[in-house]
Amino acid sequence: FTVSGASTGLAVTGITPRYRGQGAKKWTLGKPVMVAADGTFTWTLVTPKKVRIMLVSGAIKSKAVQVAAVKK
Repeated sequence: FTVSGASTGLAVTGITPRYRGQGAKKWTLGKPVMVAADGTFTWTLVTPKKVRIMLVSGAIKSKAVQVAAVKK
């Protein structure tokens, strides 16, 4: 799946995704993503499992969202 979004009212140039799979106790750091001048970004994670995702920029953290597993 692909996560796409836009920063709202934040003057950031980059974000770092954090994610954890079902049953995991610790967050895994994703590769930092650049935020375009218009505030948009795209991040991709390939996994067949349900995951929780949080986006971080410095001390600013988004709320975690849960994405269901994709059934084939």
